[in-house]
Amino acid sequence: MKDFLKILFIQDFPSMHAYSIPIFFSLARELKAFGVDVAFSDYRRLAWLNNNGISFSKVYLDYRNSKINLNTTSILTPLLYNKFFINTTYKLEEKNLEKFILRNKIDMIFTHKYFESIIRTIKKCKVKLILFSGDEDFSKVWFDFARESDLVFCASEYGFKIHKEKGIRSEILRFAVDDKIFKPLSKKGILDFVFIGRNLYDRENKFPKMILPLIKECGKKVHLFGFGWEKFKDICSIHEPVFWYLQPLIYSYAKISLNVHRFSYVVNYRTFETLACKTFLLSDYTNELERLFENKRDIVMANDEKEIIELAQYYLDNKEEREKIAAKGYEKAINNHTFKQRAKQVYDAIRLL
Repeated sequence: MKDFLKILFIQDFPSMHAYSIPIFFSLARELKAFGVDVAFSDYRRLAWLNNNGISFSKVYLDYRNSKINLNTTSILTPLLYNKFFINTTYKLEEKNLEKFILRNKIDMIFTHKYFESIIRTIKKCKVKLILFSGDEDFSKVWFDFARESDLVFCASEYGFKIHKEKGIRSEILRFAVDDKIFKPLSKKGILDFVFIGRNLYDRENKFPKMILPLIKECGKKVHLFGFGWEKFKDICSIHEPVFWYLQPLIYSYAKISLNVHRFSYVVNYRTFETLACKTFLLSDYTNELERLFENKRDIVMANDEKEIIELAQYYLDNKEEREKIAAKGYEKAINNHTFKQRAKQVYDAIRLL
């Protein structure tokens, strides 16, 4: 690898939505400590927006100086684009991508979405391709794309196993937390139970078994923040979605943060974000979660609806024990699961390509 490396991070515009954490920014910021330079773009900018003469340099964050930009434009921009350009094609224009690569002297592309135009462009421009599987896409289209890449980072051991069986070069790169954003902000503990997240279809399998019984038992003590929870407004406390930079405050105000995984083989971001705020985490049980955290020492896991109700009430009533576990979880997350640690792992892998 040459002494100076520049990576282009390409991601979906919605994944930089004001309600979601800009994870690529967090990873890229930490990579700078290893002498890696970074550039950013999103699929819409490389497709429809550029073709119509529309471009932007600041949307959410000042990437160059690593400063968070929270002005009105940065908040409204994603909402406007999602409303008016939601049907815009995501087909990448090769000429726009090629121009971006040449203009910014890119050595590697780091992305989590598949487009045929990326494959043609990397071959033409002779740049490396790094993929991040995120929630683990196991479709044929993904694997065909992954075979053309130089390396795939998998978010779970299960994903790594599947990619390896298909002969695809891969490594495990778990989700993490940006501890410069998620940190303890308050010890007031004014909210008993908190869940931050959308009511997604693949979460509905576990929600009725884990969270809904707790709602029926504790009622308004349970606070749900996010889209799609309106149907529960009569039986618990429903709140609007929380912008990502306010989520640490919500977790810090909570006595207990609730967690339900969409996929049992991936430890989700909520796990690390809760712990980084030094908040007690009560989660559904998964084998993958148990590999990283010790039950009833770092976090507490429940196997069924009866157990989650019992555990929730017990730890709600036992503040000292709850805070002791929260402190252990905080220590484990900060020492092992921040983007600083993940960046070191990424750097060690890509420097060998």
